[in-house]
Amino acid sequence: MLLPTSRTVPGLSRRAGVAIVAAALLTCLLPTIHAVPGQAKAQQAQAEPKSKGRIFVSGTVRYKPEGKDEEENHFGLIIAIDPATGKWQKITEGGMAGRVSPDGQTLVFDRWENGQRSGIWNCDTQGSNNPGKISDKGSRPIWSPDGKQLVTTNQELLPEEKDKKRTKPAWKDESWKIDADGGNPVKLPIPDTDSIDDWSPDGKWFVTCSDRHAPYGRGYQIYIMKSDGSEQRRLTQGGLNCYARFSPDGKQVAYLHQTAKEGNSVWTVDVDGKNAREIIKEVNLASPDGVFWSPDGKQLAVILFDWEMDENGKRILRDPTNANYRIEIMNADGSNRRELKLADAKFIHIGSQGDWR
Repeated sequence: MLLPTSRTVPGLSRRAGVAIVAAALLTCLLPTIHAVPGQAKAQQAQAEPKSKGRIFVSGTVRYKPEGKDEEENHFGLIIAIDPATGKWQKITEGGMAGRVSPDGQTLVFDRWENGQRSGIWNCDTQGSNNPGKISDKGSRPIWSPDGKQLVTTNQELLPEEKDKKRTKPAWKDESWKIDADGGNPVKLPIPDTDSIDDWSPDGKWFVTCSDRHAPYGRGYQIYIMKSDGSEQRRLTQGGLNCYARFSPDGKQVAYLHQTAKEGNSVWTVDVDGKNAREIIKEVNLASPDGVFWSPDGKQLAVILFDWEMDENGKRILRDPTNANYRIEIMNADGSNRRELKLADAKFIHIGSQGDWR
């Protein structure tokens, strides 16, 4: 799911986005955030909380390697960043959509080779760069709370309906549960309109991105359901919604929301569908692109970028080196924001799906 290259085409195409992201790993990109009006004073008044754990993101990083005289762009990296200092470490390369195990020891991710997805891989989180392939089942792996299993979604883009708007879902999904080593795959009874975005801390619930509502292929809504597909309830209304993540206490969901008029924004909502709240919204050319929680649930990390204006005054994402991709850390209510600067390096692109462990 990627942001559209023009605000006139509202839609984060989930599957087309995967292919675009893969290409982006070979060409690179990165974002910026603006607070909802009225937050400036609160930001100044509050002390900055201490950030714990490390932030894991994929993308392109520009830096000067040891022994080299010039900076270079390094594509398709997954790196771990100390949110307090900006010091970072390369974990592996050729990966995206990485998620860290509950014990913090193992990273699972989608691997791309020669522009093609090559399955789900894992490696340790210490930077030894020892990836190994564990499964061909699905993509965007997500850990169970006990770290013993993964869930993945295999996605198929269905043919377009000739000479008319779609009258049924654009995507067909298969949800799979596998052991942490890739063994014992089991197909789950999750609707084939839904891809799994996250697994609740108590292990009972999935939060999904659903293509069951018009406009198909761009009207995604967030649902919560039991891991057997039962007790489904819808959390969002209108627009396009994706990249949902449970808070560490399981009481809220954070997600990215998009409309043609307002652009992109980050929201949180209680798991019962109440208390939906806009945290960050698109202002001028600065647009949020993804969100994930700190380990204690007190902060959010938001990925941002800046649109460009084309000759017709439309917003486009053309040259990633001009997009100012970035990460901002803030309190869970959107206050007390700060940009996370990489030590001796610069982001050229950041993938929309990160992790904080």
